[in-house]
Amino acid sequence: MPTDESDAREPRDSVFLHATMTSSSGENSGLFRIRNISSRGLMAEGPFTFCAGDEIDVDLRNVGVVHGRIAWTSSGKFGVMFDSAIDPKAARKPVGGGAASLTPAQHRPIRPLFPER
Repeated sequence: MPTDESDAREPRDSVFLHATMTSSSGENSGLFRIRNISSRGLMAEGPFTFCAGDEIDVDLRNVGVVHGRIAWTSSGKFGVMFDSAIDPKAARKPVGGGAASLTPAQHRPIRPLFPER
């Protein structure tokens, strides 16, 4: 049990997002599944794993490219610790605003394919 606030683990949002991750050397790059995310890091899995200590760039939708380091690896999953904090809620927002941005003028009722039936 944490003894003070500095030992407490930051809450993580459980998500199912995709992001492109590239090693800082540019040698390894791929599309990864993000399983949870916080303002300081994430957990991911994908086509390969990096090694603990590797520097990587993570391209998160609605956030942009975030630099970080691999904190741990285990059973095909790994943790990334960001160099600077992000807004994890921004990464969860739909690209393009989603259905909530539709106005009544954009909505068209569905018409039957065969009205005579």
